[in-house]
Amino acid sequence: MNILVVNQPLRNRGDESAHRALIRSILRALPDAHLRVLYYCEAADAVHQFVVQDERVEYVIAFSPDCHQLLAFDFLRKGIVNPLFWLHPYVYWYLRYYRWADFVVCAPGGICMGGFMNTWHEEQLLIALKLHKPIFYYGRSIGPFWDEPKEKSIFKQQAIRILNYATYVSLRDATSIEIARDLGIHHVIETTDTAFLDYPQAEIPKEILSEISKKDYVVFVPNALIWHYYYQGRAREQEVLAYWCKVARVIAQHYPKHKIVMLPQLSLQGAMDDKYLFQNIQKHCPELDIFVTDDKYSSDVQQQIIRGSAAVFGARYHSIVFAINNNVPFISLSYEHKMSGLLEEIGLSKEMIDITQLFTSEEENQSILKQLDQRIPLIHRDSNGQRLAKEKAKEAFYVFVEKIKSIQ
Repeated sequence: MNILVVNQPLRNRGDESAHRALIRSILRALPDAHLRVLYYCEAADAVHQFVVQDERVEYVIAFSPDCHQLLAFDFLRKGIVNPLFWLHPYVYWYLRYYRWADFVVCAPGGICMGGFMNTWHEEQLLIALKLHKPIFYYGRSIGPFWDEPKEKSIFKQQAIRILNYATYVSLRDATSIEIARDLGIHHVIETTDTAFLDYPQAEIPKEILSEISKKDYVVFVPNALIWHYYYQGRAREQEVLAYWCKVARVIAQHYPKHKIVMLPQLSLQGAMDDKYLFQNIQKHCPELDIFVTDDKYSSDVQQQIIRGSAAVFGARYHSIVFAINNNVPFISLSYEHKMSGLLEEIGLSKEMIDITQLFTSEEENQSILKQLDQRIPLIHRDSNGQRLAKEKAKEAFYVFVEKIKSIQ
């Protein structure tokens, strides 16, 4: 049984955790499976950090996303295939992996089929569609979609085409499921994040342990936000930094004897890089006891650190997933529907503060800080939410395995 995993992102600890959980689960459930994972061009260290070491799994570097935009224009944007498309060296190179595969699995990850209009994402699935390969769209979020301008409308129509064709579609939050049904896609499996399939064990490195073992700690994972379409034009980098410093101070007021540990989850360049942001928060809040871990440590290590924390305050989706997975009290600072949708699905919406209107006015900014201040004393563990999240993830994976077995 040959399974090709496509659209695998790197440099994101959340996507890494979902990847590891899915691959480990497939290897356990399908002993005759052989997997090839196509991932974006990245530095060798990023690849080394997220792989699952097993002789049945091969990792194959894909061409840079920059190279596909011109050659795929007719294929994707007009919805027709230029005969020359299949002769392009890039496509010819790709085809051998698709032809090898019995099934094509779209790796769990972020909202590529929606607001960010990732044509690279759709292109890889359209190749599978044209070759009549069964597509398994696993544990993603989708939306929002728009009908204007024309470019967005075409992207939406291709998304509908792919999802309707797919043998299996599982979506990880209530909002995405509602969007899919509004698009006429009714064979959707309700799930939660794929990371809930796993409960990884890892050894915390000595250089981190020496810092966090000195005193109790809470985990704080903010988000640069300026990269997201909700916030573009609303705020500049320095305003975002100043606001997260205010949030850190509110947390510290409620946990005066605790260290604040910050875990970088996204590794990019400049202002969008988590470590860059977190170190700037540390620099601008010298009165607070803040420790920023290096971004080289895996999602398994991050979950182990969160497991020992008193609470998690997260504006990154997977910081909240990690808290729930390890039954740690949390407050979700929800910037996108994938966060609110997950918590709605498992009955934990009360643990969320909606920040989608952040930076629209000073009144709104202050209101969010006030909500945080009022909510922190009420924070508590909720094992029922953890149980529901893990049950839904396992149920969706069971359907996935049965679908594969039925068409093998």
